[in-house]
Amino acid sequence: QRSSADSAWIVLFGFVYDVTDFFSLHPGGPAVLLSAAGKDATKVWSSIHKKEVLEKHLKPEWCLGRLNIYSHNCAHLEEYQFEKP
Repeated sequence: QRSSADSAWIVLFGFVYDVTDFFSLHPGGPAVLLSAAGKDATKVWSSIHKKEVLEKHLKPEWCLGRLNIYSHNCAHLEEYQFEKP
């Protein structure tokens, strides 16, 4: 869910972010964000970026809140795995 070009949410460090408006700004292009949408991208994101990048590039209003793994069937949230082309 929330994994389309119209509404893309990702989980980073236990927080849910709506990255839909960040598509055009992402240096790796929108496809990278879209492939991580609806998933926990923390491990992959951390292997590429410093945590400060999150605060620098994502607007505070894009943070929708802390992920509650006990509701909305989040116990089965898929972890994003980067696949090299």
